[in-house]
Amino acid sequence: VRMASSLRGEVLNLYKNLLYLGREYPKGADYFRSRLKAAFLKNKDVKDPEKIKQLIAR
Repeated sequence: VRMASSLRGEVLNLYKNLLYLGREYPKGADYFRSRLKAAFLKNKDVKDPEKIKQLIAR
């Protein structure tokens, strides 16, 4: 459980950082935000810690 919550924190930090960086996206922050959300939701059911680490690395 500890590793899962650690990975959850990493994923949330990644999301927040990307959201922050997306404010200056050339096509607009709203466009970036919707694409970012879709990308994260696509993988929301991944439970394997190794797979999650691979996704974070991308």
